Amino acid sequence: MKIFHIIGKDDWYPIKKEKKDYTPSSLKSEGFIHCCKLDQILLVLNTFFKNKDHQIILVINQNKVKSKVVHETPYETPQSKFHFPHIYGPLNLDAIEDEIEVHPKEDGLFTLPKDLFNDL
Repeated sequence: MKIFHIIGKDDWYPIKKEKKDYTPSSLKSEGFIHCCKLDQILLVLNTFFKNKDHQIILVINQNKVKSKVVHETPYETPQSKFHFPHIYGPLNLDAIEDEIEVHPKEDGLFTLPKDLFNDL
């Protein structure tokens, strides 16, 4: 199964260059790395990354992640019907199979080409 993590290009490239496990600040502050499923990407982009250019969608093979992955409702909205994947520990870079750069439109919102994720 593929899961996805969104990160700014300027934040991602130094991490990628270091070739160390990815340990974002959310891992320390919340205990996990935020991810989403394919059908949640636009919701996440347009809710948390509106007007932010040069975002990278990391395509993660959940079966290769060494840390525990849990699909659960956000703690801020426990009544939610949405379950998001959370990685409880560092993300090993060899679990990342692709990276896709996306840009918002003039109104700050994102759209994704329909064929962008055909191979997933």
